[in-house]
Amino acid sequence: MLQFEHELQAEAQLRSLSEVTINTYKYRVKDLYLYYNREPAELSIHDIREYFLHLINVKKLGAESLRNRYYSIRFYFVYCRSFSKDDFKFMKVKRPEKLPIILTKKEVRKILSNIRVFDYRVCLELMYACGLRIGEAIKITPADIDGERKILHIKNGKGNKDRAVPIPDNIYEKLRKYWLTHKNMDILFPVRFSSNREITNISIKKRVLQVAFKKALEESGVIRKATPHTLRHSYATHLLEAGVNIRVIQKYLGHRSLRATIVYIHLTNTTEIRCVELLNKLMSGL
Repeated sequence: MLQFEHELQAEAQLRSLSEVTINTYKYRVKDLYLYYNREPAELSIHDIREYFLHLINVKKLGAESLRNRYYSIRFYFVYCRSFSKDDFKFMKVKRPEKLPIILTKKEVRKILSNIRVFDYRVCLELMYACGLRIGEAIKITPADIDGERKILHIKNGKGNKDRAVPIPDNIYEKLRKYWLTHKNMDILFPVRFSSNREITNISIKKRVLQVAFKKALEESGVIRKATPHTLRHSYATHLLEAGVNIRVIQKYLGHRSLRATIVYIHLTNTTEIRCVELLNKLMSGL
């Protein structure tokens, strides 16, 4: 491990950042290291500025990629090299205001029905039914499921936050029957060796689920650039369309701020239709 990686990991751990965030920060700062072939500790703010100009003008990176690199590099130089946040005012990073892709309920069912491997299908169905991120789904253990109350406890989610979400009855029954096929007490979605279906203590990999979903999407005929994460967006939108309070949806998704959840209001016309109906009713006597 390089010197800057040691420093960054220590500072990030002291601030209780998740392992995923720490690895992302190290990866982004390493790109800066490789660009100059020098330890970042030797670089000046002018060097950093020139690096970002290279990313903008030569690499042609999009706003989200630039934003991710900016905050990773700023973290290292502020907390590991005692730079000031004011030093990084040479660049203004905007959060891209893109609306996520949403699948209809019919499209979700059509895609999931094309997942050939039962293990993958159950995992992806759970992601949709509970609004899970792919990294959360593959880490679930049987002990995380409260069978009596039909509640799923997601531990150490994004931002190291725990949350609890209800499991629909049919999904709970499917999970129970699925678990009986392997009875692994440590992992709900273990890898099985293809030769003899022997159970392992290794979780299904993210990439495997992503590939399975992509193939099912192509076979389904659904023309959208969807990924497994689209299931989470669709879950939130479908709950909103069904009349679930947005604060409840925020809680289920584990969003720290309501701002992150409000985006789903723009993805459904249900609220707008109800508003028009209410306005017509209120103004009918004029």
